[in-house]
Amino acid sequence: MKNLKIKASYLLVVLFLLAIPIFKKADAQFIDISKDEIVDVPMAGVNDNQPIDFSINKKEFTAGEKIEIKAVFQNQTQQSLAGRMIIIISSLDKSFPAKSFLKEFDLSAGEKTEDFISEMKIEDWMPVGIYQAEIEIRDKNDHSIYKKSEFFEIFQEEKIDNEIEAAVQVCANEDCSIEKMVFGKNETVYFKLNASVQNLKINATIKTPDEKIEILNFENDIISYPLVSAEEGKYSLWVNFSKENYKNRRIEKKFIFEEEYTEEIFESVCKIDGKCEGEEDKINCPKDCNLKSEIRNDENSNKIFYYAIYFIIFVIVVFAIKMYVNKRNSSKAI
Repeated sequence: MKNLKIKASYLLVVLFLLAIPIFKKADAQFIDISKDEIVDVPMAGVNDNQPIDFSINKKEFTAGEKIEIKAVFQNQTQQSLAGRMIIIISSLDKSFPAKSFLKEFDLSAGEKTEDFISEMKIEDWMPVGIYQAEIEIRDKNDHSIYKKSEFFEIFQEEKIDNEIEAAVQVCANEDCSIEKMVFGKNETVYFKLNASVQNLKINATIKTPDEKIEILNFENDIISYPLVSAEEGKYSLWVNFSKENYKNRRIEKKFIFEEEYTEEIFESVCKIDGKCEGEEDKINCPKDCNLKSEIRNDENSNKIFYYAIYFIIFVIVVFAIKMYVNKRNSSKAI
């Protein structure tokens, strides 16, 4: 009897030790979110889709036009999720009082909201410049779980014939004798402006890979942008030129920051041969990957596709004829 009790005690200890991983696994399903902390919504397995589809009908507006913002949110967790979607429209220079739109949701696992459409008319009193439309998803406890931003610009419609001829260069040195589009660690990007009109008003902004907007101040025709603590990825530079009695002019430039980039890597990627292929693209190999080469490559791809279809049809026809002849010969032999 005593041996039986000892064996039972050992069995209870073993079962307890086996149960520990189960309890830990169950605890891992819960997320502790402090207020105002932004986290990604946990996905239900492997899913490359973004939990929110957020878009604007246009990128540029003038007075009298209507901006339409569309948002759809999908609960990609493995549990029900209730909260609210908030869309806020604001100007980057804070000259426009922010306007907000709100929609509540209560979704089961994997469920999507209906289209959340927010509309606003562009009034003539609204200041020109770049605006931000930001959507934020908050749960029922007011925890911010997802944010995304899109940008648009309001122009002043002008009936003026005077044009501003201008250009922007993206360079690797201060005198802008070397232009390039891919930069590495600790390099500095130089932006040089060339314009046919003097005393222009210039507004310049950079959109970083993490969707942040930085304002640049051009006091002269060139400005430096160090990449000491920059985020890797693609950057977009917007430069707006304006002057009274002239049409506004806007130029957009892009460049890429790769921390491990060197000239040797660049040369190994870009093989100037008139073909845009492999890892080449418009940024790291502009001479090959221009619009004409893309069209030419698309045409070549289409030709190869059609030739393959024709060959398959030819093989099927030959096979059918051969089967028919064999069947007919077999009938005659009988």
